[in-house]
Amino acid sequence: MFLPIALTWLHFICIFALVSLLLQERKILSMNWSLDTAKALLATDRWFGLSAMTVLASGFARVFFEKGEAYYFSNFFFWSKLAMFIIAGLISIYPTVQFLRWRKPIQAGQTPEFSVDARRIVTRAIHAQMLLVLLIPLCGVLMARGYG
Repeated sequence: MFLPIALTWLHFICIFALVSLLLQERKILSMNWSLDTAKALLATDRWFGLSAMTVLASGFARVFFEKGEAYYFSNFFFWSKLAMFIIAGLISIYPTVQFLRWRKPIQAGQTPEFSVDARRIVTRAIHAQMLLVLLIPLCGVLMARGYG
């Protein structure tokens, strides 16, 4: 009885962290570009990735330790949630690669280059992730209510 409660709690806490970190990335992108903002974006993205992995792992643990895989794997909205999460993850690749390229300049104490075009693409990617993250809980609610 304790394990499902703990998994659900962990899953929700990591979802809240994921949303908070996406918002933080968006906020940092709106700031003046400097070495400090580059460092903050790189660190925030690292925590975002860790949070996303924990959301996925705790979600799959819930599948196997709560209602069982038969309940989830036969539900359209479960697959929709998973698909949107994977799409959001794929969208996050570009920003993450962009941020990881900054490690050497940051270690050298230099502000990394961040072109207007790259910044626009990263911002759009974060907006797309935000949209998906807003739709995923809708699928969760529909699934929990027996739809799909």
